[in-house]
Amino acid sequence: MNLYLSNIMNTAKEYKLKSNDERMFFDWLVQKQIDFGITKPFRHSIPQIQEETFVARYSQEKITERFTKMGFLKICITYHDNNPYRSFFVNFSKLAEPEVLGQIISPGTKTFDYQIANYKQLAEEQKQGLKPPTKKALKEAEKEAKAIEAMFPKLAQQWNERVDMYNNGELTAEKPKRTRVHVQTFPPTKNAKKLLGKLRSVYSEEVIYKAFMAYADRALRGDIQPKNSILLYFLTCNDGEFELVDRCYNDYACNYGRNNN
Repeated sequence: MNLYLSNIMNTAKEYKLKSNDERMFFDWLVQKQIDFGITKPFRHSIPQIQEETFVARYSQEKITERFTKMGFLKICITYHDNNPYRSFFVNFSKLAEPEVLGQIISPGTKTFDYQIANYKQLAEEQKQGLKPPTKKALKEAEKEAKAIEAMFPKLAQQWNERVDMYNNGELTAEKPKRTRVHVQTFPPTKNAKKLLGKLRSVYSEEVIYKAFMAYADRALRGDIQPKNSILLYFLTCNDGEFELVDRCYNDYACNYGRNNN
């Protein structure tokens, strides 16, 4: 059963919202705001919302208008590739007000008491996240950004060194008939920097370089076939897990000795 539908069926009697669509959409908005980052608007298309909540386009428009009038939902226009998109932002401070939440969940019920405490906590986290960063935090962020930028040419150099070894037959049983060419650099795109920064929060640079070495060797031999760019495939992240990096580092730890680098 759909998660939102299950939650709604369990607490439907305690809701004051008129329809299942309203209850479904409300739960969905709150959960998405948490999932996408409590301080930032999140973007979703009407077809995506309908697929996830079963709420039709017309109902979405009416419910959005009502929630906006309640004061806890803001509609923002954000841009991606210079194209405007409608984004949502749930204001948990407003939602934690008894007179606002009382329009959604019946006051005096267990669900109301639980959720108002929950939304107050989320409101505090939202406020903390929206505060301007301190000078110390800005310096640390600038230092981290420079460290991330510096890794792109180093990874490209490492790849090229493994290419030379591959072309010389040092990574295979026989010297390959078709040689590989060097890369000039790995483009420091916004997505690549974001993923590399996230990877740095999990592993040290030393571990990343070792994992990338094993990855490069496997890719050059054809054991791994990158589906997009060489670096972005290495940085593949699913549900917060860098499974390919894990496997490649384990490969390095098991098969690369001091004299086999």
